Amino acid sequence: MATFRQGIHGNFSGTVGNVVGSSWKGTGVMKIRPANVSNPNTERQQNQRNRFGMVVRFLQAHNQLVRIGFRPWATDITTFNAAMSYNLSNAIKGVFPDLTIDYAKAMISRGNLPGISYLVATSPEPGHLVLQWTSDTMLSGALQDDTMMLSVYNEEVNKSLLFSQVARRADGGIQLEMPAEWSGKSVQIFVFLISSSAIGAVETKEQVSDTIWGGAVELS
Repeated sequence: MATFRQGIHGNFSGTVGNVVGSSWKGTGVMKIRPANVSNPNTERQQNQRNRFGMVVRFLQAHNQLVRIGFRPWATDITTFNAAMSYNLSNAIKGVFPDLTIDYAKAMISRGNLPGISYLVATSPEPGHLVLQWTSDTMLSGALQDDTMMLSVYNEEVNKSLLFSQVARRADGGIQLEMPAEWSGKSVQIFVFLISSSAIGAVETKEQVSDTIWGGAVELS
């Protein structure tokens, strides 16, 4: 875009070739008109829009945790855009038009803090979700009071129950109440850990773990 001062012919307004003249706050402005796209609905464009929409939908359901889990990566961009970039490149599987989110690779956090292992989710009785895990406190940088962030994601309605600081690494397990209307629904479990020094604000990659996927569980 260029600006120009009024000449002997006055301000230029209208279109000449691919140049568009107009006025903005009393200043003459010239812009290059974008080229027309002959076919805005090619398979490649549909594929990209589909991928983009899927990731946006998934991350919007986790936005509160994404703001925590991707904060160390948001230097020149927002946390949401950092998460978008990663998941678009890594968390989609299949061939258009049969694309799906690869939950095993989806991330709502990224970092170098050790995670947990052997995460198992069950629903032994109506209205309850039970998580059990191995704390891995023997790993360098893993502390007993590292705290867990949890998402219980209902893909059918694109909603997540988000739990902040719901347990400590050393607890090894937790039981949570689930909404009665989710009974019989399949949910996806995602967790990550933050160090005690990061409570209030995650600043470095060493204060947050990668996301751990706990698989799908049908709620009783």
